[in-house]
Amino acid sequence: MLRRVVNIMLRAIYKKIKKTRNIIFNIIDTPDIVLLYHRVNNLNSDIHQLAVTPEKFYLQMKFLKDNYTIVNFEDVGKIRNKRCVAITFDDGYMDNYLNALPILEELKIPATIFISTDMIANRQIFWWDKLESIIMGSEIYGECIEIEVEDLVFRKKICDRNDLIVIHNKIHPVLKKLEKNRREVYLSNLQKLFKTSEIEVDALGMTKEQLISLSKSKYITIGAHTITHTALSSQNYKTQMQEISGSKSYLEEVLSKEIKVFSYPFGGNNDYNKDTIRILTDLGFTNVASNFRGQVHRWTDCKQIPRYVVRDWDLQKFREAMNGFWVR
Repeated sequence: MLRRVVNIMLRAIYKKIKKTRNIIFNIIDTPDIVLLYHRVNNLNSDIHQLAVTPEKFYLQMKFLKDNYTIVNFEDVGKIRNKRCVAITFDDGYMDNYLNALPILEELKIPATIFISTDMIANRQIFWWDKLESIIMGSEIYGECIEIEVEDLVFRKKICDRNDLIVIHNKIHPVLKKLEKNRREVYLSNLQKLFKTSEIEVDALGMTKEQLISLSKSKYITIGAHTITHTALSSQNYKTQMQEISGSKSYLEEVLSKEIKVFSYPFGGNNDYNKDTIRILTDLGFTNVASNFRGQVHRWTDCKQIPRYVVRDWDLQKFREAMNGFWVR
């Protein structure tokens, strides 16, 4: 009990010191903020909280337009004495083209969209969406099932939706570390196990034609995001090189332009390693987006640029979140 109280006190002290440090840093060097979006859509199921509705996205963008200087992702950390914001999207969902692009063009807001190229080239559903559809779309209530995915082995009786969420959250981190072909085998087996006949189709990536059209917008920069969206740190050097260089080459061939920016799949500190950074440097990438929270200062590592994930927030919540991002 005493240890728990001490830990709570130490965490509170650390947060206060960190906040004070950041305030000092912000006086010395006005930070930039990079925002991370995934989808702009109305979804019936969104277990990963990836989607912002078009209505809320418009209000969020209008607020940014009215209150901050919005810059390209390539320019973060370069403009001094202004509160600058960069807009980024990960993955390359079709709704980026259908729903986000018209709003960005109407408001004249630049954004960078990082593309997982296998979803474009082979018209595949993102594997985490397939997993969600397989499990959350199942209706095998009352059954007790046995699940085996790699070293994860367990039995679970499914009584309600919460049990399905528990199962999903156990399987997701295991599949995340696998290469594509092995992961697809497990997904196929899970679909049979959960007796899910249909996979949600609104989770598709863009078509090649939509990608080309998107890239022609003067407000859009295209970046690479690997081929199959696998956590790079779980792969050897050769596979990492294939994933990164393959996505860059595909985009450059299709779009006839150089691809200079990249985003790590998943993007946490444990989702890439020194080999990843070395490969990105050797391939000539200039700015690389991570997925951990933080401000961008002139001393920030350009191969590990932090971002803040945006959820389906109303305008009041978004305003509060933005205010908080500047003092963290």
